[in-house]
Amino acid sequence: MKTKTKIIKEFKENLTGYVFPVIVKAPVSKHEFTGPRKLFVTGQAFAYLNALDKTFIGTNSYMGFTYFWGQAYKHTLRSASNTQRQRVHNAMVKAGLELTEASPEHEAIVLKHCKNTF
Repeated sequence: MKTKTKIIKEFKENLTGYVFPVIVKAPVSKHEFTGPRKLFVTGQAFAYLNALDKTFIGTNSYMGFTYFWGQAYKHTLRSASNTQRQRVHNAMVKAGLELTEASPEHEAIVLKHCKNTF
């Protein structure tokens, strides 16, 4: 299990070389969000979340933003939702499988959690 200090260190390393844009205040408008589990973030916020999520690969804190998979499942998992990616990731970690490899066990997990992405 990664410690909080190690996660923070990896997060900072993932942001090394990233040029942060100037933050501009934008007007806020009212939106109706009808889709379930939709997360609307700016590009800058996504960059932060993605860098943070890289540090969570292999832990229960993985959010589903960044890639963790190998070549064999890239097409399926790229089109999967964040929730589906979280479920696949957590199932592989729980099963003790290497995240970037391919095997019948990996395939069974991907098929189980990504039924609607083919």
